[in-house]
Amino acid sequence: MVRKIIIRYSRDSRNFNSLPAALALIVLSTAGLFAAERLPLSGDVVGGLDVGEYLVKTVLTVPAGDTLRVGAGTVMYFEQLTGIDVRGVLTLQGALGLPVVMTSCGDTTGAAEAPRAFDWNGVRTFGADAALRMRHAVVGNSVYGVNIGDTLSSVELREVVFKNNGYASVVRAGEIVPIATDGPVSAAWNADTLSADKFVKPAKKKRKVNVKFIVNASALTVAAAGLTTCYVGLSNTDTYHRHSVSDGNASGLSEYYREKINKNITVSAVGAVAAGLGLGCMGVTLFF
Repeated sequence: MVRKIIIRYSRDSRNFNSLPAALALIVLSTAGLFAAERLPLSGDVVGGLDVGEYLVKTVLTVPAGDTLRVGAGTVMYFEQLTGIDVRGVLTLQGALGLPVVMTSCGDTTGAAEAPRAFDWNGVRTFGADAALRMRHAVVGNSVYGVNIGDTLSSVELREVVFKNNGYASVVRAGEIVPIATDGPVSAAWNADTLSADKFVKPAKKKRKVNVKFIVNASALTVAAAGLTTCYVGLSNTDTYHRHSVSDGNASGLSEYYREKINKNITVSAVGAVAAGLGLGCMGVTLFF
């Protein structure tokens, strides 16, 4: 709704002492108009918020079993020590070029203080039944952007931008989640329960090839083959040696037995070297 501000100028100094006074009145009237359009919020909030600007006066709570939906283009300004505690379902349904914005009171033209990190608490989830859906949103100047209190909570972030948050942008079960700080973030935890909103799940990352595992597996195979070869060679060497001693015709077959024994000794040596190389490679990987 557009309001008209009508100012009548008079030559009577009792009405306006000067033109600056009239301009000041315009500024004050306009400021009052904008302030009136920023609707206050506090306590439990459920249902849907109409698109507009809101001033959060106390910590907001989405009760267990209830849902709060925030539409595209909505801006929420948070006073100090406030935030949103989610025990039910919170859905920020922003759009490309028209995000849902959550920021501090200082993040506006004419604010008494400039926006700073730690200005407000951020968004927190409590319990396994809590669910958070943030699509095309901006979260800035808070202690932490999103704090996931329970690893069983369903959380989906899609194209969410985090700006100037003090402790961390995303925390899960007390651990900081490393995320990019130079662009939109998409991530999901237990998000299969949120399929009703038809959010697109982030593509699964390809698993990195575990080079260490491949090297160890190959080295173990070589070591096992080498030990087997060494064992077979030694067994054959012993067998031919016993035959050469017990055979009544050993003197006539001495060259035959000598050749067999030398051949199997060579096979045993090759197997031992292979086993040593395999075990050596496995040992080296322990230091990397």
